[in-house]
Amino acid sequence: MPALMLIELTVKDAEKLKEYSAQTPAILKKFNGELLIKGKATPVHASTPATNHDVVVIFQFPTREDALGWYQSPEYQQLLGVRDAAMDSVFKLVA
Repeated sequence: MPALMLIELTVKDAEKLKEYSAQTPAILKKFNGELLIKGKATPVHASTPATNHDVVVIFQFPTREDALGWYQSPEYQQLLGVRDAAMDSVFKLVA
């Protein structure tokens, strides 16, 4: 069953985001992940207070294990400092 990694984010540092974004595709490919969509989010409904993140990114993986393998991989874990400097974010795995 496919797995989706939903990322809600707000950019803090555009240069750091470029650095992070340049390195992410190779790691995604290693775990058979692909970018489905990236764009500004438009709230339609919220029954509880919504986060204020204005960008949503969705990656798709063949399996939950692939998605977790990507996130937990040493290559991706090395990017966490750059990611956290680049953005405020929430990562959610749907699988």
